[in-house]
Amino acid sequence: MQIEIKLGGGLKRYAAGPAGRGAIESDSPITVAEAIAKLGVEEDAEDVLAIVNDEVVPPSERLQFTLKDRDQLTLIPQLKGG
Repeated sequence: MQIEIKLGGGLKRYAAGPAGRGAIESDSPITVAEAIAKLGVEEDAEDVLAIVNDEVVPPSERLQFTLKDRDQLTLIPQLKGG
């Protein structure tokens, strides 16, 4: 199973490929939370927007949301300001 990864902003440093892109290979299904951990992303889950195939996955659903072969997982740091 292969999951395409696209990372934005400061999260690009976790990508194996150029321009914040890469892929995760897995022999069995994995959740969004497991994929984020496999990438080594250390940011707080609330600070990272996770999108799977154009669908936002809230932090509360990442432990249950299972990725399928050829899904695209996009991670973008949340903007904060005031």
